[in-house]
Amino acid sequence: MNSKYTKILLALTICLLMSACSDDIFSGSDYFDNGKVTLRLVVPATTVVNTRANTDETISGNDLYVIEYGDQGSFVAMRKVEPSNFSDNTLTINDVNTKTTDIHIVANGDAILKGKDNIAKLDGVYCDEIPSPPVLWGHINMSDLKSGTNNTVSLLRNVAMATLNKAESIKDKFEITGWEITQTATQGSIAPKDYKDYTVGNTNEPTGDKLDKTIGNCEGSNAREALYLFETPAKVDSRIVIKANEKYYTANFLDAEGSKLSLLRNHHYKITVTATGEGYNTKEEALKAPAGNIKVEIKDYNFMVTNLISNGAYELGTCDTVRVEAGEKTYSSGEAYFVTMWGNGVKAENITPKLSTPTDSWLTEVSKDGGTDISSADYSSAGKGYKLTFKCLENPSEEIRQTKLTVTFGVLKRDIVIVQQGSNLKKARVTKIYGLQGDGENGRDYIKFISKEVNGTSRTAMGGTSERDNGLQLGIGSENNYYYTIAKKTGDSYEVDKAVEEKAEVKADGGVYTIKAKDPNDESVWTGRFTITTKDGHKIIYDIYHTGIFWEEKNTYQPASNRTNTTGWYYYELIESEKGVKMLDRNLGAASVNDPGGYYRIKKGDKTSDMADICPPGFSIPTASLWKQLTPEMTLVTRTTSNGTTYQSVELPAATTAQSKSIRFPRGGMNNGYEVTNPSIGYYWSATIVSGNQGFDFSSNEYGYWYNVARLSSGSQGMLNVRYVDGKNSTVVYKYLNTRCVKSSSAVLDKNRLTIHDKRTSTQPLYIYIYTENNEYRNRRYGEKIRSTGGSETTIYYDMIDPERIKESFGENKPLYIRFRQSTKDLEDDGWIGEKKLVGDQRVFTVHDSSFE
Repeated sequence: MNSKYTKILLALTICLLMSACSDDIFSGSDYFDNGKVTLRLVVPATTVVNTRANTDETISGNDLYVIEYGDQGSFVAMRKVEPSNFSDNTLTINDVNTKTTDIHIVANGDAILKGKDNIAKLDGVYCDEIPSPPVLWGHINMSDLKSGTNNTVSLLRNVAMATLNKAESIKDKFEITGWEITQTATQGSIAPKDYKDYTVGNTNEPTGDKLDKTIGNCEGSNAREALYLFETPAKVDSRIVIKANEKYYTANFLDAEGSKLSLLRNHHYKITVTATGEGYNTKEEALKAPAGNIKVEIKDYNFMVTNLISNGAYELGTCDTVRVEAGEKTYSSGEAYFVTMWGNGVKAENITPKLSTPTDSWLTEVSKDGGTDISSADYSSAGKGYKLTFKCLENPSEEIRQTKLTVTFGVLKRDIVIVQQGSNLKKARVTKIYGLQGDGENGRDYIKFISKEVNGTSRTAMGGTSERDNGLQLGIGSENNYYYTIAKKTGDSYEVDKAVEEKAEVKADGGVYTIKAKDPNDESVWTGRFTITTKDGHKIIYDIYHTGIFWEEKNTYQPASNRTNTTGWYYYELIESEKGVKMLDRNLGAASVNDPGGYYRIKKGDKTSDMADICPPGFSIPTASLWKQLTPEMTLVTRTTSNGTTYQSVELPAATTAQSKSIRFPRGGMNNGYEVTNPSIGYYWSATIVSGNQGFDFSSNEYGYWYNVARLSSGSQGMLNVRYVDGKNSTVVYKYLNTRCVKSSSAVLDKNRLTIHDKRTSTQPLYIYIYTENNEYRNRRYGEKIRSTGGSETTIYYDMIDPERIKESFGENKPLYIRFRQSTKDLEDDGWIGEKKLVGDQRVFTVHDSSFE
């Protein structure tokens, strides 16, 4: 296995790069174009590269897979590459799904992936046998491809390699004939755990793995062969077993400090026997005894060489593109490196590698270390690995910039590309938001607010379709108007795109830019862009969003055991269903569209209603009628969680103009105040009290305790009745359910929902009182509070009981009356504003300070 394995791995890089002395991955090729992706595949070398590699052996287009993943690791698509789409280590992928955020590549995986069409998570897919050639895996983010910063995918082996050598001092008296490694993992995953850095000891053996696989055979004649093994955690007593001079010796995998080593994928462990003790007569005896009758030095090499060139005698390889931060910083921990290599009999060790002088002034203080010796047991070839130290000055622009260093080794040259991220110039500009609930005239620091305080604005939270944490959110509807000021500096100029020009008002006055919506009542969804150009010519780009609202969730209606998770500021996007109902894209208290969010009680007392304050201004809890319209349109969609678990998601088709194709309704069960029950079912409040046909007439003792609730499960979606509170003798146990809010102005409303336009100048709370002439019925003594504070115009929605139910109880001649009251006192006979008979289908009222109409 060894020779062929080495040749294949090395050929992957050599065959690509032999034709040129330097490469630039930014040389003008389009990495992403209208759904078409172009990738460059490379395989980092684990050890010295040997000049006998067969360049005819390359990655085969017949055994190459592409797997696409989206939001939170959800599976999107999988395909086997057509051979015609892969040539010279360049892979073309057509028709990449619009939901894809991450592309994974698997080479040599036919035995594992053939016939599969849905892989939940590649770090959970294992093989039982050490493959030859090894399975190779890598991935790349769509954001890198779209921005043009990278299209190189480094493919990592799913195995580690170990080689055995002898120190010069014992070379002639310690004759090794065979060796093996015991107690290693029996299975290896395609990808490292969570696709994260595999170099820091994170192994990915399957749960329940006995970790008892033996690799190699000390009874054979494999002394000069490399052994390949699945990654194995340090907790296992993995041993190196050597047969030499007809005796048996064992040693543990220990680092220089004597700590056990994790054996990691894509690493080369060079084992050198430095001293020997008494050997054992049998392997069994050696394994029963404590390890250590030989001394070994183990070096872990992980030079990720992806850019390689050879002249037939010696070779030069450099690391992949180096990405650094925007700020000023010195790098010296192996971020950039190169290796030099030569074959047996070649005197390349006398050639000194040289670094070019940086051509860009922002890259300074470049140097290399003295090099680390590396060698190969297979071909007696040798070489050195060099780490660079360099300093990058701060990037004054938001734009990414790049430079390169050229390494020269004899007649060979390779480039190390260094890419520096752009600075966040927005942080240097004081930006304030005004109009948030509870804020005064001074507003608040918007950069701090959006980055530290608001939940739900990242691309992941938004379902993988967009992000809302890199711009200014103007807010939708008259109740949620936010505006911004941005510090203006001398020499600035600015420009806006067409959307901002038409929909927003931008002023540069008094040392600030002020940005606000032109129409405070605008409920349309749109995005735009505002760009500042500094006097130095650097651009600061602000995305302008008119897509949703900010809302502070408080603990008022939530159980104490759940408060720590669902209080604070949240962003909610406005989304429209296929049938035209506008609603929030997620539940209240939800940090993402997949999160069930908080659990809320719908009211506190038997005849009171707190529901008016649960939803953000301009939104309300759906009525039973609306839920009955929505549930028949819902479907089940199979999705995958970030840990690879598949589940059935209840979803509603979204309008074609919406950012997402569906509106998700996570199932979070019901909270009884202490714990969540039935988590596989979704329970959502409606605003409709159960009455009449269920036997709960308003005169019944049970009236007001029961609500219609939407019940969403994998089997069906419909309605049921739930008593919002249980308990007797003051032992109160509330039901807390998930809550979704709809845009009140767009919802199909019950005939018993009142629309109240509050135009009072008074700041006092507002009450509504509905009653019969002799108070045979009344909604609540002295009225029910529907607004906690006044002073600004708003619209309130109130669900009254069905007048038909009252007529059934008290006769046709018992009309309903309506009054409003403004007062700071809850149960006081004061502050009354007019009186009217509720006539016919009249359901809209406008309230002023001393009258209503």
